[in-house]
Amino acid sequence: ADASLVERALSAVHRKHGISVLIEGEATGADTLSKLWAERNGVEVAPYPAKWTDLSYPDAVIRKRRDGTQYDAKAGGRRNQQMIEHGKPSVAVAFPGGTGTADMVRRLKRAAIPVWDLGA
Repeated sequence: ADASLVERALSAVHRKHGISVLIEGEATGADTLSKLWAERNGVEVAPYPAKWTDLSYPDAVIRKRRDGTQYDAKAGGRRNQQMIEHGKPSVAVAFPGGTGTADMVRRLKRAAIPVWDLGA
């Protein structure tokens, strides 16, 4: 949720690589801040929201939130893979985050996509 870090990092990547499309996962924090940066800088945004409530996937792992709402625990990883396969990023910036960010960094490295990992 460090807006200054997101601003500095994306501006540096944009200067070096020229960001034409910003791919983001529609999560709170860095995704939202990155989307705002792109909008301010005239960069197209490609959102990839996780489909947490779609329980129809054959490999869905259904869990319950505290309020009893069911969700697919695999939705975040599935979204991360879609961002790589459909978004086809040429470079990625990983901001400090949690398990979802760590999963995405592993997937990016497996796909041989350069990652500026600011959380490492």
